Amino acid sequence: MASNRLVPTPAPSDLPTYDILLDGSPIDDTYQVMAITVTKTLNRITEAEIIILDGDVPKETFPTSDTGDLDPGVTLEIKAGYHQNNTTIFKGTIIKHAIKAIQNDSFVLVVTAKHDAYQMALARNYRIFFKDKTDSDAINTIMGDYGSVAGSVDSTSVTHESLLQFNATDWDFVVMRAEMNNMVVICSDDGTANVKKVSVNSATLQLYFGSSIIEFEAEFDPRSS
Repeated sequence: MASNRLVPTPAPSDLPTYDILLDGSPIDDTYQVMAITVTKTLNRITEAEIIILDGDVPKETFPTSDTGDLDPGVTLEIKAGYHQNNTTIFKGTIIKHAIKAIQNDSFVLVVTAKHDAYQMALARNYRIFFKDKTDSDAINTIMGDYGSVAGSVDSTSVTHESLLQFNATDWDFVVMRAEMNNMVVICSDDGTANVKKVSVNSATLQLYFGSSIIEFEAEFDPRSS
């Protein structure tokens, strides 16, 4: 197979490795991590899920869950790579902690975390941005309420006589105003949320069906065309 049909990696890809940090400290190496999933999508809040084998049937306990290490509110950072050449692929806060005991199956602890931008989606708000405000002005004002989550915002030029946020979460309003200006909201690996203009440059990575594409789905529906 031609080398240009392989996704380049910083180290040989025969040994995947990872690190999990909880409030900045490495996870207990006795925890049996079964799966790590990180989901990143433009204009959506990045989410991570970790599945850990847990449950002591004779003692009727879930020892890993009982430690409290993975309780909601704990800062979670996930690094991944090959041959311990790991880089951060997720940083956020644990928001859900679930244990599952399924008959004739494994007993597991399922931990769900979200990028800290999730705070922007917790409540619906009402705001009025008065005369001579641009969309980027409004977005900067909103994101400024969220401390370290606030990242960079590309400027927009159109000014509004007034701009109303009516019964919408701050996240939904920011995404809506970004889309109106051909911009996207990106939850970055460093924990910030950034609003960037869409630009199409030359391809930096080529993917091929049958080799470097693991899953693919395309759909055409003439009803919406």
